[in-house]
Amino acid sequence: MKKSLLVIVILAASLAAAGCDVLQKDAYDYMSEVRSTELQDESTNGVSLRDNSESVEKNLGKPKRIEKSDSVTHLSYGNDGLSITLDDDIVVEYQINSKVYQTVKGIKVGSSKEEVIQQYGSNYYTNKEDKSYKRIGYFDKESNRHIEFFLKNNQVIYITVVDIS
Repeated sequence: MKKSLLVIVILAASLAAAGCDVLQKDAYDYMSEVRSTELQDESTNGVSLRDNSESVEKNLGKPKRIEKSDSVTHLSYGNDGLSITLDDDIVVEYQINSKVYQTVKGIKVGSSKEEVIQQYGSNYYTNKEDKSYKRIGYFDKESNRHIEFFLKNNQVIYITVVDIS
């Protein structure tokens, strides 16, 4: 009995020390909780998910920085305001953290939560588990796309768009 109690106490202390990351929800844990939102036309500055690197360079020019690891390539543009991830030369994710870049619906860093909801609708999930910011996100279950807006004081501070196929 004492051994079992000791194991439980150690396990609880370990989880608390680790910040309970094991218990935090990932964005994809919310997919079944929300209805689909059409995101198939989502892009930024002419770049969309599933574009190839040639198309990216045609629309944005040469990246400021290129980092490669196996089949994955990370491209950085505009003083790191836009980061694009390619897998086998195909865009699988991009991240916006500058007012220079915006979503196809005009949302950018500095936009309000209300503007996001006005443009993307009410079929979003809210993730408040991180204490430094909140996140709202949308899934397009037909085209396998996900967009997530990171908010601080109800203002967009970061946007990520991911191919979830």
